[in-house]
Amino acid sequence: MPPSSRQLQAPPWCQTLAQERVLVDTPAYELLAMLGVCGAGVAAVQAVVLERDAWHSSSWDAHSLGALVGFAAALFCFYVLVPLVLKWGGSTVLNLSLLTSDLWAAGAR
Repeated sequence: MPPSSRQLQAPPWCQTLAQERVLVDTPAYELLAMLGVCGAGVAAVQAVVLERDAWHSSSWDAHSLGALVGFAAALFCFYVLVPLVLKWGGSTVLNLSLLTSDLWAAGAR
């Protein structure tokens, strides 16, 4: 019988010590940036594994490739800039900028 996920976890005191060690030695914006990098890797693996048939059946013309590259570039910029905005202004500035982004988009039209 394979071990359960609970048996594979480290003891709670070890997890707490590791989290404290990482949080004390590493700035928060760097942790968030690395979280975004790891999340992008996990999302890429999931897309390849789970959406293989959809990728093969799609029509890959210039318009769809441009939309996909543009969307990926926008997400990349967002994930790169969020830790910098958090470092510069904190969570209040980030939340206010995200909440007012629709207003600025409507005003730009």
